[in-house]
Amino acid sequence: MLQCSIEELTRVEATADNLYREVTQVKKDGTPRICYDAKPPLKSMHGRIKCMILRRVTYPSYLMGGLADPDKPRDYVRNANVHVGARVLINEDVANFFPSTSFDVVFDIWKYFFHFPLDVARTLARLTTRRGELPQGAKTSSYLANLAFWACEPRLVAELESRGFRYTRYVDDITISSRRDRTAQEIHEVLSLLAAMIKRYGFRFKRSKHSLVYAGQRMEVALSSAMPALAWGVPGIATSVR
Repeated sequence: MLQCSIEELTRVEATADNLYREVTQVKKDGTPRICYDAKPPLKSMHGRIKCMILRRVTYPSYLMGGLADPDKPRDYVRNANVHVGARVLINEDVANFFPSTSFDVVFDIWKYFFHFPLDVARTLARLTTRRGELPQGAKTSSYLANLAFWACEPRLVAELESRGFRYTRYVDDITISSRRDRTAQEIHEVLSLLAAMIKRYGFRFKRSKHSLVYAGQRMEVALSSAMPALAWGVPGIATSVR
C-alpha cells in the first residue's frame, strides 16, 4: 500500500522524527504556532495512509473539523448551526491538543480501532507521530486527532443526547448546548462527564477558553485560533462572524 520496499519502510520508520520541517503560522491572537510539514519520502507515505485508510472511515456527525467528507461536509458554519437556538452554551478547549496526543494514543488507534497487527500498528504509529507526539500540520494528523477519543466519545455523546444536550467537536474545541434552561447541577454533571473523558487520555482543558453563557447573552461557538467564530446575540439568530 505504501509502495515501498521493506528496507525503505524500515529506514523511514527509524528516521521519521527527523523527516519534518518546521512551519510557523500566526494564530488569531498574534502568537506563533509551530506546525510540521513532512519531507519525502515520509510525506508521500502520509498521503497514502490518509487516502487509503483514514479517509475511508465513516466519521460520526458530531466531528466537525479537519475532515474531508464530500457526503457530509463539515466546517465551522455547520458546527455553529448545530447549536443555534441554544438556551445554554458551553465551550471547552483542549490545551495543546496535538502535542498532547501521545504516541500511545496514536498506537491505540492503529491497534484497537483499526485492528492492525501489533507490528503494523507500531510502524504506523511511528510514521504518524514525531518525537512521541502528533505533529500538527501533517497530512494524517487531523484525522488521527478526530479519532483520539474513539473508545469513549460515542458513549459520552449518547449520554449527553439522552439528557437533551447537543455535542460537537471541532478538532480541539468542544461545544455542548441545550435548547432548554438547565440547573447548575445539570451543567456540573455534564462538565464532569466531559472532564473524565479527556483526562482518561492525558489531556486537560485550557481554562482561559472555558465559557458558559445563557440565552440573552452573546453566544459564540469557539473554534481553533486559526478560524473565525460565529456568534449570535439572540437565540437562533446569527448576528456576526469574526
